[in-house]
Amino acid sequence: MRPSMAYPSGRKSFPFYKILTPRDLDAVVTYVRSVPPVRNEVQPSVYKAPMHVELVPGAEKPFEETALRDPVVRGFYLATTAHCMECHARRPDGAYDFTNWLGKGGHEMRGPYGTVTVRNITSHPKSGIGMDRCGDQAGAYSRNIARWTRF
Repeated sequence: MRPSMAYPSGRKSFPFYKILTPRDLDAVVTYVRSVPPVRNEVQPSVYKAPMHVELVPGAEKPFEETALRDPVVRGFYLATTAHCMECHARRPDGAYDFTNWLGKGGHEMRGPYGTVTVRNITSHPKSGIGMDRCGDQAGAYSRNIARWTRF
């Protein structure tokens, strides 16, 4: 939130960072401050209409370090800060739906890479990653070899 109490543009990723623990936020600030400064004057943003901001349910405020001991909570924390649901919680019309569409995919993204249909990353046994037969979904994810990856 800005000093004016207005949220930044809805196109920004800040809703995914509200969950950061104080320790992780301090680490991000420490890293950013370590990057050599570069002078680059840019014009202030001009927003001609109010922006709707969709907050991720359960990620509206910073997490406590102790909560991250639970593997499911830690996974939610990591998936949120990694922006997984920025794409995987969009309906085919492109609107966010963190309540009914979490992980479903289906949204088409277009860019210089072509057109990509965002995959279902839920545990559904037929249409989600639950049908992945590699047996090591985490390892496959990190090595980009799972059958459901496209990049």
